[in-house]
Parts: sequence; C-alpha cells; structure tokens
Amino acid sequence: FFFFFFFLMIRRPPRSTLSSSSAASDVYKRQPSTTTSKDASDSNNSATSGEDDDNRETTDVIDRNFMRKLIFVFTLPFVYLIFVNGISFALKFVLVSLFFYFISLGYFVAGVTIRPPWYHHKPGAKQLTLKNCPDYWEGMIHNPRHNLNIEYEDVKVETLDGYVLDAWFVPCTESSMSKHKDFNKNAITRGRVTTQTDEKEASDSASPTTPATADGVEIAIDGSKSNHRVVTGASKPVEAPTSGRSGMGLVCVHGGGRDRRAWLRHLPLFQKHGFSSLLFDFREHGLSSGSSKGFTYGMKERHDVVAAVKYMREVKGFKYVAVVGTSVGGASAIMAGAIDPTIDVIVAENPILTCAQLQDGYLRSLVGGYFSHTRVSNQVFRFFRFCCSNWLNLRVGNKPSKACQAAHVIHKLSPRPVFLLHGTYDTVVPPSHSERLYEKAAEPKELWMCPQADHCCLYNQDPIGFETKLMSFLHRHDPSVEVPTVTSA
Repeated sequence: FFFFFFFLMIRRPPRSTLSSSSAASDVYKRQPSTTTSKDASDSNNSATSGEDDDNRETTDVIDRNFMRKLIFVFTLPFVYLIFVNGISFALKFVLVSLFFYFISLGYFVAGVTIRPPWYHHKPGAKQLTLKNCPDYWEGMIHNPRHNLNIEYEDVKVETLDGYVLDAWFVPCTESSMSKHKDFNKNAITRGRVTTQTDEKEASDSASPTTPATADGVEIAIDGSKSNHRVVTGASKPVEAPTSGRSGMGLVCVHGGGRDRRAWLRHLPLFQKHGFSSLLFDFREHGLSSGSSKGFTYGMKERHDVVAAVKYMREVKGFKYVAVVGTSVGGASAIMAGAIDPTIDVIVAENPILTCAQLQDGYLRSLVGGYFSHTRVSNQVFRFFRFCCSNWLNLRVGNKPSKACQAAHVIHKLSPRPVFLLHGTYDTVVPPSHSERLYEKAAEPKELWMCPQADHCCLYNQDPIGFETKLMSFLHRHDPSVEVPTVTSA
C-alpha cells in the first residue's frame, strides 16, 4: 500500500499552475547571479509584497488524475470494511482513524519544528562542534582569538531557572578600536585575516552586486503595504566614533539550532565602532547546559536574553545594553524587551512573528497542493494544520492566554527603539514577518529590507549597507557617544 503510494508521488509530483509573476516570485525567490538590474528590481518588489504566506496555499495544485488514484488507494480498505462490517462501523473507523493519525502526525510535526535537522546539542561537550556549520558563517567556527586575533574572555551566565549559559565576553579597548578603525569585510576570508596585499587584490577585483546610487539601500514604509518603497544601491559606511568606546554593551543572540559563533564574523565591526559584546549560547545549545530538548522559539530563550543583559549590567558594569538577535534570536530579543525594561535598544534580524505561523507556512508550501481541490479537502487540511499548531504551542509552552510571542508584544517596546532587518530572498522566514512586525510596532521603529539577501546573510550580501544601517541606528540611540555623521556620496 505504502510502496504504491510513494510510487505515485514520485511519478506524478505536484504540478505547478502559477499564473502571476508575483506568485512565481514568491515560490521561486532565488534568481541567477546574472540577473539584469531591471529583473532584480522586479523580483525585489514582488518579494517584499507581503503576500508570501497567502500565495503558498494555492500556487501548487496536484493533477486530478493523480488525486483520484490516491483516493482509490486510501479508500480501498474502507470499502472492504463496509462489505464485511457494515457502513456504520466503516464510518466510525474512518473518523476515529483520521482523528488519531491527525493528532499523532501533528505531534511529530511539532517535534521536527522544535528540533529541526540542523539542531545539534551534546550535553557535557567541551568544545563547539566543527561539523555541519552553515556556509554563511564564512569559516568563523573557532573563537575570536583563533579566527580574528581578537582577545576575549570565557564567562558563564546563570539564569533564574538554573541553566548555565556558556559565553564569550569581547571587550572593546582603545587599542582594539585603533586596530579595527580601517576594517572592511573584504579583510576577512573564510575564517582568517588576510594580509594588506590580499586586501588590495580583493578590493580591486570586487564588483557591486546591486546597482549603485547615491541614495543608499533602504525601504521606507508609510503605513500600508501598497506604499512600500524600495531604493536599491550602494551605501557609504558610517564613520567610526571619535569619542572613544561606547558605554553601551551589545548582547548578541544567535538563531535556533545554532550557537554564539553566528555573530563571530561581526566582531571586527563592533570593535571598530567601540562596542563591547557578549556572545552566548542559548540553553539546550552549544556548550550551555541542557538535555537536547530543542528550542522553544523564544518562549524560554527570552529568559536567557534577560540573564545575559543582567550580566552585562551587574558584572561588566555597562549602564546601557542593546540586544542584537537573528532569526529565533531576533524574536527572543523582542520578547525579552517586553519583559525587561532595562534593555535599551532592540535589533532583530529576520525575526519570526510566531512559531505557529512559521510552521503553518511550511505545511502549506510542502503539502498544501494535495488538499486544494475541494472545499472538503481544504477543511481536512485546515484541521490538520490546527492540530500541528496546537501541538507546537503546547510543546514550547505557548498558551494562547499568554500571547507573549514577538507578534503579540512588539508594541510594548516603545518608547525604546527597535530596528528590524530582513533579506528579500529569505527562504526560511518570509520577509512578510518583519513587515508585519514593523506594522505592529510603535515608534521609534525602523525597517531595512536588504535586496537579494537570504536568511541570516544580510552582512554577507551587503556588508557596507549592513554597517551603515545598523551602526547609524545604534549610535543614534546610544546616549554615551556622539552621533557620527554619514559620509556623503
């Protein structure tokens, strides 16, 4: 039975019936590197249209003949039961079986969401794993001293509920600022600092990936999705502060299933601009304590962020603290800011609205086409998604009455500033998540959509734009330093 089912799936995969360019750009966001500037502009506009989640349910439709075969295969055993035990028994059997398998499948789908394939945590490990590290880390898989020749301190951060978080504290000194004052990302190549000759050769051979204009790369939003304006081009870097080290420390928060090394390649940038930073591993991640239970999309991780902020204030003596997070870390930064008023600035790169919405988008994209023919099949699929979402919320501890995920609490951050960043080619967390969070947030708030950047790859795609946007934001909202000027074109 199952061999025949999978044989049918292999022979007749989902047939695409895309009819609009916006839907096509939603499913196939990635474009070849040789795309013309006009094509790139069109794809950027469509990728940031905010319709990602809405299109996924109807873009892929399965061939009707294929669905008839599937229905025949699944109903054949029930037809036999009807003849043997009667229609009443068969209907009860079908209803009970569907309910049981939907509940069971929902549990296992939630388990995969909590512990995705890239999640690796070994309790009691003495060093961070060097296997299966993502390419966007660019070879930064050891520590600040080994990869970047930056001094750091191994520290431990204790949470209120008994977890011990392993962390690196990277202080910024006058000498380190002077050392990195002329830093640019081209000076780093696959986990090593290049020589000045290598730097010059890389600079000479580099070519911009986006059309250059004097306006910079930014997105302006005036309140409605239809009025989004994307300006593509090259940005000028922010000048390093002239008043010395900043009095505001940075707490850097990694994504789900990763560890503190997600922010390792950014350290020279932080040093250049006078920021000391704390890079730590979530509970159940890296070298922090735990039993490999997976992650909870900020429900428990927000308390790790609060503990890290408290450490920076009470142990390291920082008067002001900013939290900079990516992916699950971005959502955790927002959620932590809602419960900890001592967090002064929040920066969230490709954050998640809610874990249930993210999971639901994946389900619709992967199997939605098999249920999109009739009203009944749509209702069945909706019930399955309902089971999966409730299992996920139950397993991560998100009770509907709490309403404490990023989408529910971002409005509570005001009057503290929040900066949202997202890549328009993000295939993990749709760009619409940041757009909707921006709409829900209160002033002061900013949003930057980085053209052609994938998940967690904004700094990789546009290092100058990333430095310009992030550092300008941090310096503007850091009361301990003067606001730097941006070099005019």
